[in-house]
Amino acid sequence: MSGLSWLWLVPALPFVGFLLNGLLGRRLGRGMVRAVACGVMLAAALVTSFLVALPILGGNLGDPGEHGSVTVHDMNRDGVGDAAEIVLWQWIEAGAKQGQAPAGGGQFLSALSIPFGFHVDGLTVVMMLVITWIGFLIHVYASSYMWDDDGYWRFFAYLNLFVSMMLILVMGSSFVMMFVGWEGVGLCSYLLIGFYFKQEVPPTAGMKAFLVNRVGDFGFLLGMLLLMLTFGSLRYSELIPRVEAAGGYVGTNLALLTALLLFVGACGKSAQLPLHVWLPDAMAGPTPVSALIHAATMVTAGVYLVIRGNAIFQASPTASLVIAVVGVATALLAATIALVQNDLKKILAYSTVSQLGYMFLAVGTGAYVAGLFHLVTHAFFKALLFLGAGSVSHGLHGELDIRKMGGLKKVMPHTHRVMLVATLAIAGFPGLSGFFSKDEILASAVGSAFGPSVVWALWGAGILTAVLTSFYMFRLYFRTFSGEPRWSDGVHAHESPWLMLGPLYVLAFLSVVGGFLNLPHYITHTRFLEAVISPCLCHAGALLTEFHVPHGLLEAALVAAAVGAFALGLFLAWSWYAKGSETPQRLAERHSTIHGLLSGKWRIDEIYAALFVEPFRRLCDWASSFDRWVVDGLVELTGIGTTLAGEIFRHVSSGRVRTYALAVFIGAVGLTLWLMSGRGISQLLGYFTAAIG
Repeated sequence: MSGLSWLWLVPALPFVGFLLNGLLGRRLGRGMVRAVACGVMLAAALVTSFLVALPILGGNLGDPGEHGSVTVHDMNRDGVGDAAEIVLWQWIEAGAKQGQAPAGGGQFLSALSIPFGFHVDGLTVVMMLVITWIGFLIHVYASSYMWDDDGYWRFFAYLNLFVSMMLILVMGSSFVMMFVGWEGVGLCSYLLIGFYFKQEVPPTAGMKAFLVNRVGDFGFLLGMLLLMLTFGSLRYSELIPRVEAAGGYVGTNLALLTALLLFVGACGKSAQLPLHVWLPDAMAGPTPVSALIHAATMVTAGVYLVIRGNAIFQASPTASLVIAVVGVATALLAATIALVQNDLKKILAYSTVSQLGYMFLAVGTGAYVAGLFHLVTHAFFKALLFLGAGSVSHGLHGELDIRKMGGLKKVMPHTHRVMLVATLAIAGFPGLSGFFSKDEILASAVGSAFGPSVVWALWGAGILTAVLTSFYMFRLYFRTFSGEPRWSDGVHAHESPWLMLGPLYVLAFLSVVGGFLNLPHYITHTRFLEAVISPCLCHAGALLTEFHVPHGLLEAALVAAAVGAFALGLFLAWSWYAKGSETPQRLAERHSTIHGLLSGKWRIDEIYAALFVEPFRRLCDWASSFDRWVVDGLVELTGIGTTLAGEIFRHVSSGRVRTYALAVFIGAVGLTLWLMSGRGISQLLGYFTAAIG
């Protein structure tokens, strides 16, 4: 148990790096900044591997109960390992009225207690390993990539903070702790996307990411509020068992509303429809930031939220269907946009949106293990793709337009090799990591219990997305590395230094062997990731048995379809781009309307601008005019009136005796005239009578 007592070091170490580089970075120098930033990440990765992963995954936690500051919960359901909760201090203490939960969720707690602590189980450990080790590799790469940047110390301060907040997000013992990390990664994404704040585009992109995510965060907050009111707790160790035990809660409108509100938060962070628009623009930040956001932080947070709270989503099959449909729709939409993009990083950005859609398709169909599996493998090859893109850009002095590349295979042989591995992995080449994880997701779509028509629609959209993925990724590969050089005459293309290439080879190795973490059942029954997530409780089913198709035959057909999707996309990309065909140009001219829609990202940004941005801007303009002419006008009118009154009355107090005498004379004449009038005399007699009476 002593190892887990030091668990707090894992997020604390990157936070210390943030403080040191943020406060002292200007004075430390680049070498020391690099040592601090990479050193704390390596230390966090080692602590995770040896002090956290070994006792959790090895089942060495001991008997349930209190062990100092560590509480071991007996979470062993159908082979799922134990979970440990580490309480550092009591954070939120609030009274709650005792009564019956609306949907049969049990009794409210007499007091709401939210500790500042961590909940560690197999799922947490997998996420921590991905975040720390891939984060470490990205830090090493960035230490060379950003070497000449004036904001070197500031960049690594933000990068360390980013990792620290993501670790708090996945390690937190409650949804409240998750929300702390949730907002932390949102802040860091704003700082890092807008890192080049002196340029025009990056600050705008950072603000767009920040604002779009606030929409999702509002849904997350409302979902947490409903959970707290229904079950009286937000701690995983208390909340999840209560949800699973609340039979009257399953299938209710309250369950549907709660799950959908939480999913809105997931859509914001993981860039799903309709909140996906921020992620492609986030490419304005430095390339290592893109790799960290897409592979190890932020965009995986929404998927983690659904997996962590899977009991909440399983309680509403309708919500799960919504998640699956949104996921596959996002995957297909983003893949169509990626077909015609020419910016290297934006192609990869839309690829991330599409692959995240696959993950939500998996968790929506109840295949939480498949979703986590693809999250892990995607972290390997997507980090490799972005860092490889950074190597290409570095070798071409900042160029990112694939139309101005070509022929880099000979000039940058190391970058070419690792990018080929990453392309094969994401496209689904048999035997590589992406093939196994994507194949499992497609099989889970067929194995869901939504009904034959829905099942095959989900699978069909998924397999079509696989074809498009293979096509646009090999389009990127052939346009970048094959053919004749198309870069400018003044550009001297060159290979990147080994401090950048080293992490690329490590990630390439992981992209090859990552699939062995969860090999399919037809290869082996030893599946590592199945031991870290509890099995589905409600609506996930096995492969469709109502069609009376033998499982072996159905599995073979699904695998053959996945391999065929890879081969079809590769063949089309090779015939059109590797051989210099004019077919793409002719198709673009013949179908200019469709090509324009895809190039314009389906005009979704323009639609949002017309529906939300422009009306709000007009409202702001009207408010500004109202403030300027009405509010400011009243203030100015008051000043003018005061000035005029002063001009009039200043003559009364002029200090001249003749003026005062004239005023007394006028007053006396007026009083005399009033008294001489009949009305004046009668009023005077009335006053006199009242006085003596």
